[in-house]
This record gives sequence, C-alpha cells and structure tokens, in this order.
Amino acid sequence: MNDRILEIQKLYPRIYMACHVEHVKKRSSKGQISSRDAGILAHLEQGHFQSPKTLAKHLNIAASTLSEALHNMVALGFVSFKIDENDARQTKFSLTNDGAKAISQNSVLDANKIANMLARLSEEDQQKVIDGLKLFANATY
Repeated sequence: MNDRILEIQKLYPRIYMACHVEHVKKRSSKGQISSRDAGILAHLEQGHFQSPKTLAKHLNIAASTLSEALHNMVALGFVSFKIDENDARQTKFSLTNDGAKAISQNSVLDANKIANMLARLSEEDQQKVIDGLKLFANATY
C-alpha cells in the first residue's frame, strides 16, 4: 500500500472524529438542509457561477435531480442563478451568503471544534491547512 494513501486514511478519521457533530436532516427548509443538498452546496462557490451540467456530471447524479434540488435551494435563498452570457438557453448557479451560512450551520464538522484546532496553529500553518484541503478536494474534478 502506498504510504501517502495510508496516511490520508489515518488522518481523515482523526479530523472527522475530533470535529464532527451528530445530526441528520431529511428535508431542506430555511432552517435545515438535507445531506444531498449540503453536498451540492459544498460544490458551489460564492461569486462564481457554475454550469449544472458540469456539476451533475461531477456529482454523478441525473441532471433532472440536480435541477430540482437547485431550484428548491434558489427558492430558499441558498443559491442564485444567472443566464449564461454565451448561451441564453443555459443557466448557471452560485452560492449565496445564506447558502454559506446554511453550510456552516448544517455541517458535519462543528465550527467551535474546528476553531479550537486552528487556534493551536500559526496563521501560516492555518493557511497551509486550507490550501492542502483545497488542493486535495479540487483533485476530485
């Protein structure tokens, strides 16, 4: 087994166990989001509009399933949309401030526990943590 793979397999559960919260949300509403919707929101960026076709492919879900979820989250104020400037038949989606709050409030990771762990690190090391997680998460695309 590759040592790096083993290291990730050892480290991720340590982080998860140190920071996770117990909750299960079944249906998205103003106060809570489903696990599926949380996963979709986590793949959207604020101020950067994404194609639902690309997102559906990445998430390995049907475009119709994603479309329904996105429109529900638009109605809840978690996601905004705009018409694609290159193709008026296409719509692109972006995370709103309320969507970012929903991610934070419904995350499986407790914000206070994360803050306590980050407080043990220098500013430089905190940024290294974020950069490393981004690098690894972006490798999924």
